[in-house]
Amino acid sequence: MPTTKTWKLPDHSAAKHLLLEKYLEAWYPIMAFMGQRHPGHQLNYIDAFSGPGIYEGGEPGSPIVALKTLIDHSSFSNWDGVKFLFYFVEVDPERMTSLRQQVDALWESRPAGRPRNVDVAFREQSFFDLIEELKPIAWEKGRSLRPTFAFVDPFGFGGLPLSDLCRILSTGSCEVLFNFMYDSVNRFVGWRDEKNQSNFTLLFDGEAHLDLEGRSPEEREAYLHELISDLIANKGNFQYVRTFQMERDSARTLYSLFFATRHTKGLQVMKEAMWKIDPTNGSRFSDRLVNNPSLFDGVPAYQELESALELKFQNRTVTIEVIEEFTLIETRFLPKHLREHVLMPMEASGRIEVLNSRPGRQKRHFPPGTLVKFD
Repeated sequence: MPTTKTWKLPDHSAAKHLLLEKYLEAWYPIMAFMGQRHPGHQLNYIDAFSGPGIYEGGEPGSPIVALKTLIDHSSFSNWDGVKFLFYFVEVDPERMTSLRQQVDALWESRPAGRPRNVDVAFREQSFFDLIEELKPIAWEKGRSLRPTFAFVDPFGFGGLPLSDLCRILSTGSCEVLFNFMYDSVNRFVGWRDEKNQSNFTLLFDGEAHLDLEGRSPEEREAYLHELISDLIANKGNFQYVRTFQMERDSARTLYSLFFATRHTKGLQVMKEAMWKIDPTNGSRFSDRLVNNPSLFDGVPAYQELESALELKFQNRTVTIEVIEEFTLIETRFLPKHLREHVLMPMEASGRIEVLNSRPGRQKRHFPPGTLVKFD
């Protein structure tokens, strides 16, 4: 954890903020459109480890990124009937003071000041204390939390009641983007002191004694990631969980972002944001890419998607919609990758056949309702 009020913005953090921005650009209008039909509709945004709101070089912190993405949105003027409430949580008094100053400066930079439908709640408390405060409200019988996006981006792994957070977000249109500090967890997971054991018990919902004996580094990482993914899905009743890896220059995982939602639209929007950050794999960012731009020139491994489709649909006839849904939910690819890069080559080579094609159909077209037969 940094010991100063502000610090230099690492490349991987800049990429993380860009991912957040790209997602919110789509999340705000989707949720605001739903809310326009219900007077008094409210959207919540929680930044659980807000920081000072600015970096040494003047770059905005995640709270300012979230606010600016909203108020600078081209459709924001259409959302007067929707209330946006931002919870900025920061336990350090000096950083909280800085954050308040940055938010005030943002309002002062706008001719009309703070929009009347945007409120900010500054909470100078720990994330643990916030969760304890929200529990009785969120778990009250018959109530569900208003549509909420929670961004949980800690410096380490201490004081993280992840399972309780997921239970709070387990109903309604709630989503979470959680930063699992894998490198920190991996370094301390074998320590048996009381503090670390307490933190691991809290993070893994009681699984303090993790089954890591005899596992290779790759197996250990996969095991811990699966444990976190299952915990988020099960405790939060989330149908869809996707991850995005952040690496150091050494190509070693520093941390992983876990996104969870109950809606395929949310899943698609987040995957689209991930592919904008990583146009080759849609799943990782490495600091070494910043100094080696040529590494961005890779081509997605579409053969991987071809193989997944052949394995899933062998000797079956399905609609294009079923193929698109499988691609979105079960692979790291997007439906937009299908036609030109996968289905067209498969049809040309005779591995699939279009059964209900119209006269004069061009082979690159797979309109709604298209039936595809796999060999």
